[in-house]
Amino acid sequence: MPDLLELANRHKHDLVFIALSTDRDVETIERFFKKLPEDVQDIIDADNVIFAHDPRLEISKGEFGTNMYPESFIIDKDMNIIKKISGVIDWLGEDARQMIFQAGDAK
Repeated sequence: MPDLLELANRHKHDLVFIALSTDRDVETIERFFKKLPEDVQDIIDADNVIFAHDPRLEISKGEFGTNMYPESFIIDKDMNIIKKISGVIDWLGEDARQMIFQAGDAK
Protein backbone atom coordinates (compact mmCIF):
# COMPACT_ATOMS: atom_id res chain seq x y z
CA MET A 1 0.00 0.00 0.00
CA PRO A 2 2.83 2.49 0.51
CA ASP A 3 3.48 2.52 -3.26
CA LEU A 4 -0.20 3.14 -4.00
CA LEU A 5 -0.24 6.00 -1.52
CA GLU A 6 2.90 7.45 -3.08
CA LEU A 7 1.27 7.17 -6.50
CA ALA A 8 -1.78 9.03 -5.20
CA ASN A 9 0.54 11.66 -3.73
CA ARG A 10 2.32 12.15 -7.06
CA HIS A 11 -0.98 12.59 -8.90
CA LYS A 12 -3.08 14.53 -6.39
CA HIS A 13 -5.17 16.18 -9.07
CA ASP A 14 -5.48 13.19 -11.40
CA LEU A 15 -6.05 10.15 -9.17
CA VAL A 16 -8.26 9.14 -6.29
CA PHE A 17 -7.03 6.24 -4.20
CA ILE A 18 -9.74 4.24 -2.45
CA ALA A 19 -8.65 1.54 -0.02
CA LEU A 20 -11.20 -0.96 1.19
CA SER A 21 -10.29 -2.92 4.31
CA THR A 22 -11.97 -6.23 5.04
CA ASP A 23 -10.52 -6.46 8.54
CA ARG A 24 -13.12 -7.27 11.16
CA ASP A 25 -12.30 -4.41 13.48
CA VAL A 26 -11.11 -0.84 13.11
CA GLU A 27 -8.31 -1.37 15.65
CA THR A 28 -6.54 -3.74 13.23
CA ILE A 29 -6.65 -1.06 10.54
CA GLU A 30 -5.33 1.59 12.92
CA ARG A 31 -2.43 -0.68 13.95
CA PHE A 32 -1.60 -1.22 10.28
CA PHE A 33 -1.54 2.54 9.64
CA LYS A 34 0.77 3.13 12.60
CA LYS A 35 3.28 0.65 11.13
CA LEU A 36 3.54 2.57 7.86
CA PRO A 37 6.54 4.88 7.38
CA GLU A 38 5.93 8.42 8.65
CA ASP A 39 6.08 10.03 5.22
CA VAL A 40 3.39 7.60 4.02
CA GLN A 41 1.24 8.28 7.07
CA ASP A 42 1.07 11.94 6.02
CA ILE A 43 -0.46 10.92 2.67
CA ILE A 44 -3.30 9.02 4.38
CA ASP A 45 -5.05 12.31 5.16
CA ALA A 46 -4.82 13.67 1.60
CA ASP A 47 -8.03 14.78 -0.13
CA ASN A 48 -7.60 12.17 -2.87
CA VAL A 49 -7.15 9.24 -0.45
CA ILE A 50 -10.23 7.48 0.90
CA PHE A 51 -10.36 4.55 3.29
CA ALA A 52 -13.47 2.44 3.79
CA HIS A 53 -14.22 -0.47 6.09
CA ASP A 54 -16.02 -3.53 4.69
CA PRO A 55 -15.98 -6.17 7.46
CA ARG A 56 -18.97 -8.08 6.00
CA LEU A 57 -17.41 -8.13 2.51
CA GLU A 58 -20.53 -6.57 1.03
CA ILE A 59 -18.52 -4.33 -1.28
CA SER A 60 -15.36 -6.34 -1.87
CA LYS A 61 -17.11 -9.62 -2.69
CA GLY A 62 -20.61 -8.39 -3.48
CA GLU A 63 -19.73 -5.52 -5.80
CA PHE A 64 -16.22 -6.34 -7.01
CA GLY A 65 -16.14 -10.14 -6.78
CA THR A 66 -12.87 -10.04 -4.89
CA ASN A 67 -11.54 -13.45 -3.91
CA MET A 68 -7.82 -12.81 -3.53
CA TYR A 69 -6.03 -10.18 -1.47
CA PRO A 70 -4.66 -7.81 -2.44
CA GLU A 71 -6.77 -6.97 -5.46
CA SER A 72 -6.68 -3.60 -7.14
CA PHE A 73 -8.92 -2.00 -9.70
CA ILE A 74 -8.21 0.81 -12.10
CA ILE A 75 -11.47 2.69 -12.53
CA ASP A 76 -11.87 5.51 -15.02
CA LYS A 77 -13.56 8.85 -14.33
CA ASP A 78 -16.85 7.40 -15.61
CA MET A 79 -16.64 4.66 -12.94
CA ASN A 80 -15.88 1.85 -15.40
CA ILE A 81 -13.47 -0.86 -14.25
CA ILE A 82 -10.63 -0.73 -16.75
CA LYS A 83 -8.35 -3.31 -15.16
CA LYS A 84 -8.44 -5.77 -12.25
CA ILE A 85 -5.07 -6.71 -10.75
CA SER A 86 -4.77 -9.66 -8.40
CA GLY A 87 -1.65 -9.73 -6.28
CA VAL A 88 1.18 -7.29 -5.83
CA ILE A 89 2.67 -5.16 -8.61
CA ASP A 90 5.13 -2.28 -8.76
CA TRP A 91 2.72 0.65 -8.67
CA LEU A 92 5.54 3.12 -9.20
CA GLY A 93 6.85 1.29 -12.27
CA GLU A 94 6.31 1.91 -15.95
CA ASP A 95 3.75 -0.88 -16.45
CA ALA A 96 1.44 0.57 -13.80
CA ARG A 97 1.89 4.07 -15.18
CA GLN A 98 0.89 2.85 -18.63
CA MET A 99 -2.24 1.11 -17.28
CA ILE A 100 -3.30 4.26 -15.47
CA PHE A 101 -2.43 6.51 -18.40
CA GLN A 102 -4.48 4.33 -20.75
CA ALA A 103 -7.44 4.65 -18.39
CA GLY A 104 -7.18 8.42 -18.86
CA ASP A 105 -6.81 9.07 -15.12
CA ALA A 106 -3.22 10.31 -14.95
CA LYS A 107 -0.34 11.31 -17.18
